[in-house]
Amino acid sequence: MNTLNKGKRPRKVYCLLLMIIGLGVYFRFYDTLYQSLWMDELFSAGFSDPDNSLSEVFRVTVEDVHPPLYQMILWCAYKIFGYHEMIGRYLSLCFGIVLIPAMFMLGRRLFDDKTGLLVAFLSAVNIFLILSSQEVRSYSLLIVLTVLSFVTFLDLLRQQTIRSMMIYMVVGALLVNTHYFGFFPIMVQAVLLGYESFREGFKKRLFYRALVSGGGMLVSLLPIVPYIIINAGKKAVWIHRPVNDFVEIAFLKHFGNATLGVLFVGLLIIGLSQMLQHDKHRDALRLLVLWWTGTLAISYIRSTFQTPILSYRNTIVLLPVTLLVVAYAIRSVRDRFTRYTIVVFILSMSMAHLWGERNLPSFERAALDWRSATQKVIGDNKNIPVYGYGSDLYTTYFKLLGSSIKVEPTEVVEEKMKRQTAPEHFYILDLSENYAMKNNYPGQYAVVLIAHTVYDGTAVLEFRSLQR
Repeated sequence: MNTLNKGKRPRKVYCLLLMIIGLGVYFRFYDTLYQSLWMDELFSAGFSDPDNSLSEVFRVTVEDVHPPLYQMILWCAYKIFGYHEMIGRYLSLCFGIVLIPAMFMLGRRLFDDKTGLLVAFLSAVNIFLILSSQEVRSYSLLIVLTVLSFVTFLDLLRQQTIRSMMIYMVVGALLVNTHYFGFFPIMVQAVLLGYESFREGFKKRLFYRALVSGGGMLVSLLPIVPYIIINAGKKAVWIHRPVNDFVEIAFLKHFGNATLGVLFVGLLIIGLSQMLQHDKHRDALRLLVLWWTGTLAISYIRSTFQTPILSYRNTIVLLPVTLLVVAYAIRSVRDRFTRYTIVVFILSMSMAHLWGERNLPSFERAALDWRSATQKVIGDNKNIPVYGYGSDLYTTYFKLLGSSIKVEPTEVVEEKMKRQTAPEHFYILDLSENYAMKNNYPGQYAVVLIAHTVYDGTAVLEFRSLQR
């Protein structure tokens, strides 16, 4: 497999790459602080609370279904830099920035420097990748390790040295311990390693290097094997079974709007047809097609007939395939003016989409303003009890903002109101469903609502007890 271009690269290539990385940094930092942390981010922050031991972080993460690596890295970040609201997002930003040169490396190994630069550019401005870099979740680490696993996989194929084997094994082990969708790239690579080991005669050296690499990855999973077995048998999950138009919707979410989606479909067709016409890119085509079809087919079939595992967010592991094929298509356009026009159009549409819409829907964030509700209570400084729906998550947010306030579940104050032992004054932190108003506390109990502040999907209600 012709996997790596040789020779020195001109300084211009690295200067352009630095400019692209700079563009990606700007896009990822843009409005990072604007939105409140949302529910899933608060779960991540709560799991990795630095007051927990590392073993506790491991336990709660694997019991919740996810492999532990990301949460353990997040715990280390909180330990080093402090337990603050934005530390987790900055960690994801770092992973998102590293992805850009990683995509360049993969593009140049599969094709050439120009394709590498183009796919780095597409990665820098892609809205789905930007959003994954702006939240306290494992997706930015998942995608950068996925790409690096293919980079090191190609190096193993070409070099077949102990060093390349060890690097690939370490990256693969990190990947499978980050997210269960990290298993799919490794499965694809295992198939290709088997194919390459026996194509045109038995390649003993490559075959044994592949076995050792796979064995090392399996050993790294031993601590979580019992949890993998338990989680594999779970039936009740929040993910829904994929609908018939799942692939089309997922594709549009990757680019944020239909205009870019249509353009990328056209470029995908051009890129695939160009690869089919060139024998020198047959190996790259084989890898990309197996990466995309293998991952989607297995996860889709399992989600349809067994426990659903395929969500729009998890399709992030397929996005590099699209970007690589599209980059190759743009690279194949012979007319330089047309090529630059396409690049400028993609940049313009990406910037317009990012600047024009604050509550971006592409990444399925539940945009509840937990931050403002929490800051309201801190700012009032009334030192009265606080109860809330999602009490653990609110307590996490208070702690991230430097407050020692602990939020108790609303069931606690409801029981006190029934017994006429409610505090003289107390807060209810409500969610978008307005549970407290629906339950009509003033009508049911001897309390009166004296303040009601509403935010985006959250509310702060202050009650006074008439029993005192």
